[in-house]
Amino acid sequence: MDGESERRGCTFPAWVTAATAEDWHCLGLEYLERTRHWGRHHRRFTDENISNWAFVGAALAILPGARVLNVRHDPLDSCFSFYRQLFATGVHFSYDLDDMVDYCADYARLCSLWRQRFPWQYFDHQHEALTQDADAPIRRLLEACELPLDPACLGYRQTPRAVLTISSAQVRQPIHRETARRPRFGGRVDPLRARLQAAGLLAATR
Repeated sequence: MDGESERRGCTFPAWVTAATAEDWHCLGLEYLERTRHWGRHHRRFTDENISNWAFVGAALAILPGARVLNVRHDPLDSCFSFYRQLFATGVHFSYDLDDMVDYCADYARLCSLWRQRFPWQYFDHQHEALTQDADAPIRRLLEACELPLDPACLGYRQTPRAVLTISSAQVRQPIHRETARRPRFGGRVDPLRARLQAAGLLAATR
């Protein structure tokens, strides 16, 4: 996207309405060329980024054969987890709880649009369901990606590959059934809970 924005002299998404089907196709070919080294030994690979949810429409215009996996988590736990983690750059919304709720509300609205517009390519994966019974959610996820079940998917902890994400230590452990840290902080999370409830992102009965 950055390269196309530079060529057009304006930032994304200002140039989207002027882009033709051929433009999107060329962008897809450029992306595949840049990522070719990941496909040397595997036909599929994932492109994970915390901001990908905002670019789903563009991503599927560029790569019409792609699948979008949206991993959803309890909004209160998610916001609190982001707030606890000090990101050096690029995640500015995580520095302020009010900004975080606004960001989550935008995320929820746009994901609802993607779900309606791309029902066969967009799949919601609920993290809490995975912690209760990993087998069934993993099978549904693979089915959404049109992939066969590989035993390695259920034995993920034994993977020899390097993990460079924030959860690099956790992925070597069994799936935690209880991941929420907020109960330890008592009423200090009440303002965040109230904001999420007011935004319609959290049930008022919690």
